[in-house]
Amino acid sequence: MSGFLSGSNEWQRDPMFAPFAQNTLDLASRNQGSAFIPTDLSQIMSLYNPLFTLQNQRAFGQAKESAGNLTGSGLGNILGRSAQEQSTLQNQLIAGIMEGRLANNQQMWSTLAQLLTPGAQGQLTHTPGVLDYMMQGAGIALPAIAMMSGSGGAGAGAAGKGATA
Repeated sequence: MSGFLSGSNEWQRDPMFAPFAQNTLDLASRNQGSAFIPTDLSQIMSLYNPLFTLQNQRAFGQAKESAGNLTGSGLGNILGRSAQEQSTLQNQLIAGIMEGRLANNQQMWSTLAQLLTPGAQGQLTHTPGVLDYMMQGAGIALPAIAMMSGSGGAGAGAAGKGATA
């Protein structure tokens, strides 16, 4: 029997904490993103495709205007450079969104990990053993025995004071 003589220590948590932790983990596993930052790249792209299409149309229109009378490889170079610039800008936007999502997820999992550590939302409790009860009884009995025998307390203190004075 572990702890019979000396007792045992264990973590006690608030009974309301276990359902909270389970609900939080369930929610986190179902929805790693949010309404503002979807979790799937195809969802993000579907939101931004109309914007990207409009940006590409304007950029290619400006590139065609700036090309003037150029044809062939001259026109192709100008259109290609415009396409490259737009692709780079759009990829930077998507990368920033995905990085923000990753940072949010890391913060959420870090917070959950702190909540689910043994010391969080709980306290260390000690269950007394036989020796604990014996020492408690001795602590109560010894002063009573000393008072009944008359050898402790006031008499010894008075003799001690008279010797030093």
